[in-house]
Amino acid sequence: MRLTALLLGILCFYGVCVFSAISEVRKLNGTVGETVSFPAAVKTFGYLIKNNGTDYKNTEPKDRVQWDNSTGFFSITDLKMEDSGEYKVQNNDNNKKKVETIYQLTVYNPVSTPQVSSRNKMKPTCSVLCSVENGREVTLSWQREGETLSHTSSPDLNTNLSLPLEIEDLLLLVPLW
Repeated sequence: MRLTALLLGILCFYGVCVFSAISEVRKLNGTVGETVSFPAAVKTFGYLIKNNGTDYKNTEPKDRVQWDNSTGFFSITDLKMEDSGEYKVQNNDNNKKKVETIYQLTVYNPVSTPQVSSRNKMKPTCSVLCSVENGREVTLSWQREGETLSHTSSPDLNTNLSLPLEIEDLLLLVPLW
């Protein structure tokens, strides 16, 4: 420990400083079939590098990876679940120092359209049921004026989510999915 500190001190004394930089990972979410953009501008020359080693030059668009020369952003079109993972945008503009921005892309399946049904419409209370296909990180909730009345989720992706609600004062309620 003392030897390491001494060596670092000597290196810095002679003008050679050793340091490590930790990059913050930025999160991006996308939906299957849609497009996601990586908002780190590459104006003249750079790469989009996937964690598996695949790299894309901004000067050579490939398949679903595009580069917009007006914004400088890379994008992936027609997202697939297997596009999830870590990506680096490497900016080599003007042959200056490389600047890397790291992104963690998570691709989700689209949430199905909820089905809402009701019973006992003519009684003082009305039962309402909202159902939706489950998916990764899906939460089904009922809200009134921004306040959550009830919610449900399940780690079991093979089951549908259902959320019943008893309405007594028959005010308009909107399901949020």
